[in-house]
Amino acid sequence: MKQLILMRHAKSDWQSGAANDFERPLNKRGRRAAAEMGALLKKRPKPPDRVICSPALRARQTVERVFLQTGWRLDRLKFDESLYLASLGDLIALCGEQARECDTLMLMGHNPGLEDLLKYLCGSESIRRTKKGKVFTTANIATVALGPSGVARGGEGQLLELVRPR
Repeated sequence: MKQLILMRHAKSDWQSGAANDFERPLNKRGRRAAAEMGALLKKRPKPPDRVICSPALRARQTVERVFLQTGWRLDRLKFDESLYLASLGDLIALCGEQARECDTLMLMGHNPGLEDLLKYLCGSESIRRTKKGKVFTTANIATVALGPSGVARGGEGQLLELVRPR
């Protein structure tokens, strides 16, 4: 069975003085959460075949901390501009492009796209919400089982795990 791992970038620093949204860095809490989630990913039996990450600074800083913690080979990592501000349709297309080449694909990006993809694949009712009613908060990791083809079809994903940083 094919798997899709979704990870949202960690908490960013809105007060950083960054010139634009694309260059907003992680804050202290975000740096800590990214490392924590990397340590959790390290415990998995095998790494994803490919990790595709948004090139926005906060996503790059998150993925760097994940790779430092996991020790994954850098040749698994690819930056793709389409992940920045990606729509549900963009993400479905990206998953489709990777389905033949990867048994396990990890996408590192942003909301609302990642949350929309998670809800599309698994259905909103199967996803545990935070106390504030949120679904896919910063540094969250969702692992979704897809069918044997690996094609991202609505309602056909099985949510295996949704992990939030402490």
